[in-house]
Amino acid sequence: MAKAIKYHFYLKDKNSSSPTPINFVLNKGAMRMKKATGESVLPSNRDEREEIAVESNTLSKNENLLSRRVNRNLTRLRLDIDELLEQYGGIDKLTPNHTDG
Repeated sequence: MAKAIKYHFYLKDKNSSSPTPINFVLNKGAMRMKKATGESVLPSNRDEREEIAVESNTLSKNENLLSRRVNRNLTRLRLDIDELLEQYGGIDKLTPNHTDG
């Protein structure tokens, strides 16, 4: 039985007082892959449970614009990841040249 593949978006430094990078982490059994998303957010402007940047009327216009951009890009990334996992979900081991079998 294939092990479930799970992924999450984590902050590099949850205690930072300045915007910190958002990392993508994929887990399948004992395998773990971690990559940067290219997005950053203030830890105080992030919803940890939903793994999104917060948009609020208490934030400035620029902070809300940044949050929307971050959320839009993370949503695109989630959709791409979900599509890849769906396409390759039946493969137990991906190699650099998996087209050879």
